[in-house]
Amino acid sequence: MKKSKEMRIYIHTLDPKQLEVLIFKSVEKTLETWEIKKSKKGDFYLTPISSQYNNIVLLQLYASKEKLTVYHTYWTNVKKPTDAVNAIVLGMFTATLLTHFGNDFTKLELTK
Repeated sequence: MKKSKEMRIYIHTLDPKQLEVLIFKSVEKTLETWEIKKSKKGDFYLTPISSQYNNIVLLQLYASKEKLTVYHTYWTNVKKPTDAVNAIVLGMFTATLLTHFGNDFTKLELTK
């Protein structure tokens, strides 16, 4: 697994871990455009179900005290996605956050 140090989403919320759990539970139950993947190490990732991006870009969530950070990454046996593809998937996830979890955070930041 290779983690990017580039584009990220920072989701500011009162309880980042609770939001992370809520996102994964929603993907399991109602968010049909995303799916959960598990690495051999036991880490969980989100990937779009669209065949164009599925398993090409993975999103890893990390909860700290004050925010939930979303990193893009990819499997080591897959060609590294371009910045454009990473940006598209992060944009898709941002739309999901705003649509389904807008009341669960106070601020959303995208960085490059």
